[in-house]
Amino acid sequence: MSHDDPAAAELRPYGKAAPRAAARSAGTMRLAALADHRWVFFDRANGLSELVEGHLASAGLASQRASLRTSQFVMAATVAASGMGPTLIPANVVPAALDALVCEPDPPLLRSLSAFSRNPLTGMSGRFIDLIRQHSSMLEPC
Repeated sequence: MSHDDPAAAELRPYGKAAPRAAARSAGTMRLAALADHRWVFFDRANGLSELVEGHLASAGLASQRASLRTSQFVMAATVAASGMGPTLIPANVVPAALDALVCEPDPPLLRSLSAFSRNPLTGMSGRFIDLIRQHSSMLEPC
């Protein structure tokens, strides 16, 4: 979101360093503080559209209005930074040079990640699981 957004006053800075998974985050913000905003959403064909809008609804922000819909993460972040409304995007796709207030939503938007195989995971799938294990400090245990 834009640094000039009045809701920026609702930012709750971290008591210590930002979490590793969201290194650019300045803190957390209650989604309820953004209830009167128009949002930068994803196109309905984008897999995150339903996830983000469902999360807002479960946080008590049902029927939020869109200022814009896009299929691109960078576009969503850039438009949100320009003041057209907040957006929810994965922390790992926030552009490095983005001049915006980056924060984690409260409640957080979490997704489950699972792997199942009847056979040992080898090759690319085995390396993928190894990579997940290496970076498990970035993941929330369920």
